[in-house]
Amino acid sequence: MERNSIFAVLFLLFGFLLNAQEQEAGYFVDFSNYQPRIFQRFVWEKEEYALRYELVIQVWNNGLYYDFLTETTDDHFLEVTLSPGNYRYSVIPFDFLGQRGDSSGWSEFEVLIGFIPILDRFAPDFFHMDKYVDRVLDISGINLNENSLIFLRNGNTILHPREIIFVNEQLTRLFFNDDELIQGVYDIVVVNPGGFENRLNNFIIDYSKPLDIFFRIGYTPAIPIYGELKDIFGSDVFLLGGAFGIESVSSKRSAFNGGLEIGASVYLINSAVSFKKDYDELITDLRRAADGALLASFDFNIAFQRRFNGRKNVITTRIGIGLSSLSGFGSYDLNETTAHFNFCLSGLFQLLDIFYLEAGLDFTHYFSRSHFGLIKPRLGIVWQY
Repeated sequence: MERNSIFAVLFLLFGFLLNAQEQEAGYFVDFSNYQPRIFQRFVWEKEEYALRYELVIQVWNNGLYYDFLTETTDDHFLEVTLSPGNYRYSVIPFDFLGQRGDSSGWSEFEVLIGFIPILDRFAPDFFHMDKYVDRVLDISGINLNENSLIFLRNGNTILHPREIIFVNEQLTRLFFNDDELIQGVYDIVVVNPGGFENRLNNFIIDYSKPLDIFFRIGYTPAIPIYGELKDIFGSDVFLLGGAFGIESVSSKRSAFNGGLEIGASVYLINSAVSFKKDYDELITDLRRAADGALLASFDFNIAFQRRFNGRKNVITTRIGIGLSSLSGFGSYDLNETTAHFNFCLSGLFQLLDIFYLEAGLDFTHYFSRSHFGLIKPRLGIVWQY
């Protein structure tokens, strides 16, 4: 018998034999020696007046059963070691006078070859739940086959792979559904036919970091929609504006992820950079280009994210406050520092791995001497750290 294989018994038991109150019929493995050894355990009901029992085992060969083993015991169970094959057995009780009682009749069973799975190593060592990648786990070992049951276990939590590929005799590949992962430290469990089990410990499903950091830079034109700036400059689209932000959001998987954003932006409100439809309007605005205003803002926002499609798409809502510096030039006396309120809505669309395209719309209300508001379309690039 090879070191990596031992024999298991599958019982097809009939009659009166099973009573597992003190012993259980089946088999067990003795690992006390260098070579594992399988024992088949036969159990039957106690007879009230039986002094001893005789277990008779016959083996099937060339169409007939032949006597193979006869054992006597004072107990109502017996342990033997059998090779693979087809067998039948019968139990005969003997009373206090040594007289033979009624036989149990023959019960057939089969002993099959069973292999103990031997596990060597696995890769990778972990799945990071904040990384949206293919969930593939490689296991190296021997005695793994198509009938092996393989899963991850952490207490009462069990994760089954959606697909198992036996690449060769030493390599088995497991594929898991990303949306079924649950945080924890798992055993990789392999159960072979016959019930032989082995495991590897400390496979980790966790987050690589508690927070996701997003760096964003965007193009943000400004549109005055009410108040002083609209009264002076109109509600044209002023094309020159930009914003930069750093956003920190929880990496945990949930319906919504919360976090904070710190950002800065600058806008030029000037007729020379306003969007015009015809040539005459453009010439008129260029003549007025000496007058305008520069608006610089610093923002502190609370962010709420909703992630979709394996985090390839993200919708972010932001609400917050900030400080702005409004500086007029030319004929406009607009110099002041003022607080403002923000409401922003944007979407992220994955371009490549950690890079996203961002598109959205921001609204800001400025608490200046004459309150005014801006709508700011947003188009930019976001890098996730």
